[in-house]
Amino acid sequence: AVVGGGVLLASVFIPDSFIYQYGLDDMNYTQEEWKEITKKNSDFLKAPSAYTAVPSHTSMPTVTPLPHFSVTPSKKPYSRKTYEVYFEKLKKRARILQAKNNLLEEPIEIDNVVWCLQNISFEKFQNFSESPKKAFSNALGYCSFIDFSQQVQDAIERKMKEKKKKEVQARVHSFHGVVVPQSVINSVLNIANWDKQTRTLLGNQQNIYHDITYLHNPDLDILGIKELVGVGLSKYPHSSRSRKKNLRNAASKLDGKIIHPGETLSIVNALSPFNYKNGYVNGIIIKDGKNVTAMGGGVCQAVTTMFRSWQNAGLEVVKFQPHSKSISYYGGIGFDATMFKSNWSGGNVDLLLRNNSDHSILIKVVDSDPYQMIFLYGTRDRKVVLKRYHFSRYKGNQVAKWKRSIQYGNAGEWVNDFFQEWQKLY
Repeated sequence: AVVGGGVLLASVFIPDSFIYQYGLDDMNYTQEEWKEITKKNSDFLKAPSAYTAVPSHTSMPTVTPLPHFSVTPSKKPYSRKTYEVYFEKLKKRARILQAKNNLLEEPIEIDNVVWCLQNISFEKFQNFSESPKKAFSNALGYCSFIDFSQQVQDAIERKMKEKKKKEVQARVHSFHGVVVPQSVINSVLNIANWDKQTRTLLGNQQNIYHDITYLHNPDLDILGIKELVGVGLSKYPHSSRSRKKNLRNAASKLDGKIIHPGETLSIVNALSPFNYKNGYVNGIIIKDGKNVTAMGGGVCQAVTTMFRSWQNAGLEVVKFQPHSKSISYYGGIGFDATMFKSNWSGGNVDLLLRNNSDHSILIKVVDSDPYQMIFLYGTRDRKVVLKRYHFSRYKGNQVAKWKRSIQYGNAGEWVNDFFQEWQKLY
C-alpha cells in the first residue's frame, strides 16, 4: 500500500531473501528506494553467495553497502489562513443561496440552512476536519446545504425554462415543417380503426403514434410539441368543385397554427373574411335547415374535422353548434360542428377551442380526397374515451348524445364530459 508517498512492505517475504536477511521489511520507503531494494533482492535470490547472510539485528555487511533510507516526514498542519479562506467561502455560499432564493416568486424555506451556515464559529469549523477543504465539505453537509441548494437551483431552472417558453410563445404562432408519414395516414384510413356505430375515427386513434422529435427544432422542443395527441377525420364524397375549393382553402388556414396553453382558437376569426380575395367562392351552405348558396359554402367540412380532432385529443371545447340539418356523408352522425360569420359580431356562430393542456398544440391538415384529416401534435398527458351512447329519431328530428371520459396523467380518476346534438333529418 502507498503511504505518505512511500511503500509499506508487509513481512511476507521468504526467510532466505535479501530483504529478510537485512531486516528491510515493514519499513517506509520512497518509490526509488523500493526499486533499488527489489533489485538487490532479485540479485540475492540469483546468487546468494555474493552476500553474507546475518540476522536482521546485526550490523550490515561492509562488502555490500546499502543506500541511505529516510522516512517520509508527516505533513505539516494547515495554517490558520488556509482555514480562514475556506471559512469565508462557507459564508459566501450562504449569501449566494439566499440571493438565489430571493429570485423566486415563491421562495423555498431555507432560513434554517442559511442561519446554520452563518452561525458556525471559526473554532467549530476547524473541528470539522484536520483538512480545511474537508471541513468545508463537512460543514455544508452538517447544515443540509446541498439538498436545499439543489432545490433552489431546480426552481431557478424551471423559472428560466418558463421564461424562455413564454418568449417562444410570443414569437412562434405557426410551424409548417411537420410531414405526416404515409404509414400514419394509412392507419387513420384503415377502416378497422373506425367506430362501427358512427363510422368515424374515435378511441382507437390512441394507438396511432407519430413522434416528431426527429425534427430537432428547438422551438418545438421548448413548446412541448413532440408527438401526435389527436386525430380528426371527415368525408366529403360527391362534393362539387366549388365546395372542395372552399373546404380545402379553409383547412389551409388552420394548417400549421400553434395554439399555446390557455389560448382559445376562434374558428370564425381564423377562417374569415369570406370573400374572393381570401380564396373563397360561392357554394352551398345549410341555413335554417335549408340549402342555400353563399360565399364559402363547404368550410364547415374543415370546421367539423377540427372539432373532431379537438374532442378526440381530450382538449376543451368552449363552444360549438351542430348543423341544423343532418349531413350523413360526414361519416359520424351527431358528431359535427358548424360556423357562420354574421355582419354583426353578436350574430356569429363560432367554434371556440381552448388549449387546456400545459403544452402548445400544433395543427396539421392532410387532404386525401374524399377524406380530410387534421392531426394535433403536443405532449400526451391524458387518455380519452369517446362514445355515442344514445341515438334516436322522432318526428323528423334526431338526437345524438355523446360521452367523453378523460383521465389526466396518472390520476386514476376519469372525468366525464357530456354533449349532445339535435338535428333535423333530410
